[in-house]
Amino acid sequence: MSSRSSVKIVIIALGIVAVLGFVGFFLSQRGEISEKNVLVINMTSKQWEYAPSEIRVKEGQQVLLRIKSTDVPHGFVIEEYRINAFLTPGEIVEVKFTANKAGEYIYFCNVFCGTGHPNHKGKLIVEK
Repeated sequence: MSSRSSVKIVIIALGIVAVLGFVGFFLSQRGEISEKNVLVINMTSKQWEYAPSEIRVKEGQQVLLRIKSTDVPHGFVIEEYRINAFLTPGEIVEVKFTANKAGEYIYFCNVFCGTGHPNHKGKLIVEK
């Protein structure tokens, strides 16, 4: 291979790296801007309760729930928002949604977790 060919290859490679770096930087900045508008709520689930048991958000708010089961497998469901997550003990599951419907909604466990399972619920309140 001639030295001119090697130089061309190096220049093309540097150009590709520069373009990819720019695109990556641009996308990461976009992500940071949108994340500033997200309400992050850390939650736990254990037999037979969620903490917090009540969540209040504003209508139109983007919400990110970070939910961790501290004991056995659980579920997390908000039917009206079509949310259905499986919670593995010790792992954090992220549930992101936009609270675009004002009202009160029950969230509940849909994985049988023991005798108190029917009472394993909480309330999402979306205020206007």
